[in-house]
Amino acid sequence: MINFIERIKSYSKRKDAADMAIRAWKSANEEVYADFCKRIDAVAKGNMSVLIDMYQMMRDCTPPEALIMYNWLSDFVNGKGVSGVENQQWASQYTETIARCITNKCLWIGINVKTGAVELLTSPKSGQLMVHSETPIEIWNRLPQELRSYLIGQLDMFMRNSKGCYLLSKLERKMVYQCLTYISQIVFLSHAVFIGEFMANLYDRVMEKKEDLAYCMYYFVVFD
Repeated sequence: MINFIERIKSYSKRKDAADMAIRAWKSANEEVYADFCKRIDAVAKGNMSVLIDMYQMMRDCTPPEALIMYNWLSDFVNGKGVSGVENQQWASQYTETIARCITNKCLWIGINVKTGAVELLTSPKSGQLMVHSETPIEIWNRLPQELRSYLIGQLDMFMRNSKGCYLLSKLERKMVYQCLTYISQIVFLSHAVFIGEFMANLYDRVMEKKEDLAYCMYYFVVFD
C-alpha cells in the first residue's frame, strides 16, 4: 500500500533522483534557463507573462472535470449563483465511487498516479495511492495540537461573528462541526481522484514533451 505517510518517507530518495535529472538538464540548457530568470525578474516591473504561462501549464494539466468542480466550489464559497449544480455530478465519473466509499467505510479508493486510473477496492493495493473516507480525519489527528487548537479557535470566532451562528447551542455547534467533517470528506476524496490524471498529464509534459518551463520552474524553486 502507498499512503500519504509512506510517500513522505520515500520522498528524499525520489527527490535526490529528480534533483540529479534537473541539474543535468540545466547544464545542457543554460540559455533557456537564463531567459526564464530574466522573465522572472521582469515580474517586478509589471510583466506577468511568465506567471501566466506557469498558471496555464498547471491549468492544462488539471482534468476538465476537476476544473468544473473547483469553479463550482469557488462560486459556492464566494456566494455566487450555483443553480446549475443539479445538472452536474460533483466529481464527474467518480461521483458514484466517492459516494460508495463514504457510505461504506470498509472501501478504499486506489489511485494510480502514473496512469490516472481510479479503482474502488475492498482492501489497500500495492503500488497505488490509497485513500478512504477517514483519511481527512487521520490527517487532522496527525496535525500538531497547537495548529488544531488554532484552527478550532478561528472557526469558533467565525461562527460567533456570523449572522445567525452566534446563538447556536453547544450541541448545535457540534452538529455544525460534524457537518463540516462530512463536507471535508467529500471535497478531499473528490480532489484525490483527480491527482492521478493531473500527475499523468504533468509527467507527459516533463518526461515526454520535455517542456522547458517545467524544468525551469523546478530548478528555480529548488536551487535558486
